[in-house]
Amino acid sequence: MLDLKEILKECKIKYPIGCRFNSTGGYKNVLIPVDAIYKTDCGNSIKVCTKDDYFLGQLFNTDKWAKIVSLPQPQEIQYEIC
Repeated sequence: MLDLKEILKECKIKYPIGCRFNSTGGYKNVLIPVDAIYKTDCGNSIKVCTKDDYFLGQLFNTDKWAKIVSLPQPQEIQYEIC
């Protein structure tokens, strides 16, 4: 089993900025914003908050992972030739 630091690292990969998820605590279709901060919580859980510490939802809680609703779409970058 992974320790909490390893789970936190996995959450950042599995639930990237722009991802939408259904939290382990029941919140639905949560968007991870650009200013998101991934944190360990009391016990054995990982939560995501805004930089102002506004709680968005739990990504992991005691062996239960949040369900991914959608992953961010890659943005097409257009270049202008000079």
